[in-house]
Formats: sequence, C-alpha cells, structure tokens
Amino acid sequence: MATDAGARAAELGLPPVAPASELHRAMLAAATAFGHPGGWPAIEGQAAARQEAERLAMVLSSDIREPVSAIVAACHRVPEEVLGPSEMRAALERQAVGDG
Repeated sequence: MATDAGARAAELGLPPVAPASELHRAMLAAATAFGHPGGWPAIEGQAAARQEAERLAMVLSSDIREPVSAIVAACHRVPEEVLGPSEMRAALERQAVGDG
C-alpha cells in the first residue's frame, strides 16, 4: 500500500509519502521486550519470498528494513497493539519532531 500511495502522491503532485519510522521502531522494540523479536505468526496468508519481503520493506527507514523483511518473510506480524497509549503517543511525538 505504501508503494502505491507514494506513486499516487507523486502523480498528484503531493509531498512524498513517508513511513512512520518512530512508530515502527517502537513496535519492533516492544515485540523484542515481549520476547518476540521475530513477531507473531499471522493468521492469514503465506510466507512471502525473501526477495518480495525485502522489496516491500524498501519503503521503510533503512535501519528497520532487515528486521521487518525477516518478519514478513516468515509470515509473522507485529501488531500495533504491542504499544500502549503512552508508547504510541511518545513514538508519534518523536515522529512529529523528526518531520519538523
């Protein structure tokens, strides 16, 4: 979706679509803190080929591409619910500061 959104934004002359890197970093850190650095098994779907997982992760910040592509390739996920309200707010505030 992010790749499609980025292409569409460019077609419409909108600013580039940027990943919520701080949110992603916080989710990966929380998954690790819960003892699941590789995420949790996804209910639906099949494991993506490693090459496809790496392609999908290209829209993310370079420092989190590898762990995210490994999670996707394993057909795992890290749900947003791993973050409580305070962690979610803090990550979004860090993102806003970084964007500004």
